[in-house]
Amino acid sequence: MYFKVLLLLTAFLIICIGGILLFTEISTRITDYFKWLLYKEKADGTVFSINMAESTASRRFVEEKTGEHFNPVEETQDRNFAYPPLKPGIGGRRFYPIFQWKSGEREFRGHYPYLGPKDRWKAGDTIEVHYSARKPWNYAVKDIRMWRFACICCIMDLAVIGAGILLIFNMIS
Repeated sequence: MYFKVLLLLTAFLIICIGGILLFTEISTRITDYFKWLLYKEKADGTVFSINMAESTASRRFVEEKTGEHFNPVEETQDRNFAYPPLKPGIGGRRFYPIFQWKSGEREFRGHYPYLGPKDRWKAGDTIEVHYSARKPWNYAVKDIRMWRFACICCIMDLAVIGAGILLIFNMIS
């Protein structure tokens, strides 16, 4: 009797963990993919530099050029809340690029929120940036690897939820 209750609670915990991981994946990578489709303004940008990630750095920080210097855009200074702290870069996958693009007369630099290997992009590479017309610091970059990784993570999260459901159904029958 107690063992069945323990298994039922464990199955419920497995379903909850899978749901939390799925929600996190949808609110970060999947949302960024749809931003790529929704932002209509396009610009040819370049990879300004490749930096090593730090735990205290903001993940989607954007700077705007004013005069000769780049100054932070106030709305983008701390956006770490949407990116899970338990997914740091592992091994050589601890680097992120800084993209630079122009929106009319304004010039921006954006810190990409997803980590990858150092050789994924090279400084000077040309990329296509989609951005919002009203707020050009809200941007999205076409990243096929990020989209594939998001699909794989969502499938794994659904499998975790399915394992919890199967455990419950096996206990009921």
